Amino acid sequence: MKTIEETAKELAQRYATDFGGEYLTSVWWEPNDNEVRLIEVNEGAPSIDAIFPFNYEPDPENGIDYKVVVVLASGDEWDKVQTGEIALPDGWNKDTLQCVYERQISWEEARIIVLEKELTELKSKVAKESKTNDEQHY
Repeated sequence: MKTIEETAKELAQRYATDFGGEYLTSVWWEPNDNEVRLIEVNEGAPSIDAIFPFNYEPDPENGIDYKVVVVLASGDEWDKVQTGEIALPDGWNKDTLQCVYERQISWEEARIIVLEKELTELKSKVAKESKTNDEQHY
């Protein structure tokens, strides 16, 4: 059976390759004796100035022998966790966090990716609204 730390590192790599895509910038592990605790910093996540843990039961068939708790944080929320403006879940300690995955691009590059995505979505929204307005005039 893998240790909690080994499981945390394996999950971080899975997130990076399977789920994180271009927006995942880092994954942080909060050591704990009973469960895997991860913070996924993802530039594609909406920023709501709060973070919430998502709890997952053990899944031995997929190599996960422990309960897993994942917190999803935008880049802005992660900055606020670092400064103490946003608190981690009860029982978590930001001073013991360890980075188990870090994307090898700069923060600015990650932000540009997000801004480009937002611009594309905004252009699409404007085009739809323009089409709707044109149809209403006929």
